[in-house]
This record gives sequence, C-alpha cells and structure tokens, in this order.
Amino acid sequence: MAIYCSRDVFEALEGLTFPADKQKIISHASAQDAPEAVIIALNRLQEGAQYQNMDEVCENTSIVCSLEVYSVLQGLEYPADKNAILAYAESRGATEMAMEDLRRLPRGHRYRSIGDICSNIPAS
Repeated sequence: MAIYCSRDVFEALEGLTFPADKQKIISHASAQDAPEAVIIALNRLQEGAQYQNMDEVCENTSIVCSLEVYSVLQGLEYPADKNAILAYAESRGATEMAMEDLRRLPRGHRYRSIGDICSNIPAS
C-alpha cells in the first residue's frame, strides 16, 4: 500500500522543529487546529521515539488511506460492499484519485468500517 502524507499533515506540522517525539508532534498539530483524521494518524507514532524529520513521521504514521477517502466515506452505513462504497463516494464528490483507490477494493467482501476498507485497498 502506498504510504504518504497528505497536505493536511504537512500543514499541521508546518514550523515544527525536529527532532520531535510523539507528544511534541501531536501538541504542535493540535495547536495548528489540525483535522481529527490527522491527529488519529499521528497517534500511531511510537511512544518514546524521536523523529528526525517529516519523512520519518510520514513513514511511521502509515497512512494507507488518503484523508480524502476518510472524509468522503464519513456517514457511510456499514456493512457495505464495494458497489455501495463506490456509489456513496461518487455521490459525495470524491476526486478521481480517491475513486481509483476505492476501485481497487476486492469484490465479494462486506466492509464493516473505514479501517476495514483502508486495510483492504491493495497497492497500486
């Protein structure tokens, strides 16, 4: 799966001085009024680890779904199959990039949550 940081993560951590630990990173993002999805992703960082730069933060948050996928699927009723997920995302105005990610979901599965969806999107 593709691991990357979204623009929201970069904006939330703009001006942060490295090295930084999890607490400093989350405190900085919170002070920047970062979206909840960014805080959730940053909570995946290891306690006690020192991150030397933004690349290390991105690698260790393991964001496998774009924040847009999270956002566009807010309110989706579960369980949902691939067709329902695609129709819902399209009705919410998902970008082509988000739709491409969702089209890679395996068929024949009923997804129980956004986490279930994200963990089943294969690498492009």
